[in-house]
Amino acid sequence: MTPVAWSEPRLLSQRDARTLAALAEVLVPLDAEDVPLGRVDLVARIERLLEGENRVFLRMTRLALWMLEYSPPFCGEGIARFSRLAADGRQRCVAWWETRPSWRLRNIYYLCKITVLSHYYDDEAVAAAVGYRP
Repeated sequence: MTPVAWSEPRLLSQRDARTLAALAEVLVPLDAEDVPLGRVDLVARIERLLEGENRVFLRMTRLALWMLEYSPPFCGEGIARFSRLAADGRQRCVAWWETRPSWRLRNIYYLCKITVLSHYYDDEAVAAAVGYRP
C-alpha cells in the first residue's frame, strides 16, 4: 500500500486527518499504481475549502468526522476507532453507515464521503489517471 502524504492540519484536528485518511483508503483505489493517492494532499485540499466557509460548516464537518471515528462499536466492530480498524473492519463500518434506515444518519456519513471523493478526484493527476479529460 502506498503511504499517503498529509500536511499538518490547521482547521482540522489530527484525529480528523486520521479519519479522512482511513476513509480515503476505503473509498479510493489505493492499489492502482496509476492513481496517485500518495501524491494528493487531501487534508490541505479540504482545509482550503474550509477556510472560506462558514464556521458552522466547519463544525458540522468536524462533528461528522468525529461521529465516523467513534462509530465502530455501533457497527459491531468492537471498542475501537475507525482509523485504527483493519481494512475489512473499515469496509464493514462504511457499509453499516450506508445502509442506515435513517436518512439523517446516512447524510452525516455522506458529508464525510463526499468531502473525500470530491477533493481527491479534483486533483488533475487523479482525474487524468481515471480517464477524465476536461
